This record gives sequence, C-alpha cells and structure tokens, in this order.
Amino acid sequence: MVMPQGVASDTALVSEFLAPEDTDTELMISYERGGVALNDASLGRDYQLWKCYVEDSTVKVSPVSGSPVTVIATAPGITAVSLAFDTNIQPAVAYMTEGVTKFYWFNSLTAQFQTDTYVGVTSFKLHMDDKRVYNNAFSDVIFAYIRDGMLYVRQQKDRYAVEYPIGPALGRIRRLGLNRVWRLQFEIDPEVGYGIA
Repeated sequence: MVMPQGVASDTALVSEFLAPEDTDTELMISYERGGVALNDASLGRDYQLWKCYVEDSTVKVSPVSGSPVTVIATAPGITAVSLAFDTNIQPAVAYMTEGVTKFYWFNSLTAQFQTDTYVGVTSFKLHMDDKRVYNNAFSDVIFAYIRDGMLYVRQQKDRYAVEYPIGPALGRIRRLGLNRVWRLQFEIDPEVGYGIA
C-alpha cells in the first residue's frame, strides 16, 4: 500500500504522473488501466485502458475500444465521474449527482456491489495505488475527496469506513495517481469544486 495508515509522507517526492493519470483531468470522463474484462485479472491489472463516462444521464464503464459497456448508475444532473479497479477488476466508481457524491464499489464481505452517499464533498478522485504484480497483496483502491476545505482519503482495506484527513485543500482534485518515483501524488486546482454552487 502506498499510504500506510492513511498518512501523507513527511517529505513530498513530486514528479510527473504515470499514464493515464498524466492526462486524466476531465470531469465527465475518467480513464484507468484495468484487466481484459470486468472481474477478470487473468491477464493482469494493467492489460488495457478503460473509461468511465456519462451518456444520457447514465454512468457507463467500458474498454476504450468501446465494447462491452457496463451501466453503473442512472441519475439526474451528473457533473463528475471517477474510475478505479480493485485487484479482481471490479469497478469502483464515484460520481456526483445534483451536488451529492455517490460511491459504487464491490464489498467482498457481502459479495455485492453497494453505493454509499457522501454529502458536502466538492471534489473527488479514485485510484488503485499500485498495479505492479509483486504488490498485489498490498494494493488498495484510494477514494480521495475534499470536504469543508480538507483533503481526506478512504481505503478499500477498511471497506471505506475510516476517514483519514490528509491536510487543507481548496479547489478540486485535478489528478490523483502514482508518479514516476512511485509515490501517490495529488494535484489540487485552486478553483471552485464541481456540482456545488
């Protein structure tokens, strides 16, 4: 895991983002490397590029090639989406609908997908912290968000039940991902978040 105990490192090692996070800055489409198919890690977790996008008020996930398409949710007023995959290539998707953040993820305890609601979140990003094969046992999906001017993270290993404060942050999370020195890095734009007036 890149963020042990949900704590930021004392010394920031800033570097360029690795792909696709180096270009994943849009609100209504999110890119992530993943497996050959959903729930299929047989060819690794970095097999192909996937996208999460909104079409006709519906959040969808598909390989960049376009097929097959999986519907995650349908909701009015969607203003942002973010995609990550767990180690089994189950999708984790955050989306904002009418100013409320929804987080769709697979709970291995119940063996079902569930959707959690977060009120007051003004920006978010998801990321699998490390896809390298030898780190499979320590990899974690990170759900990062800004609420009340503070950056927080939740981790899959806690089933997203524990909120870790990282530090003050105003604006929106523009990018979240591993950088070229293998550190989880946040890029914050000092602008108004999205979906909140």
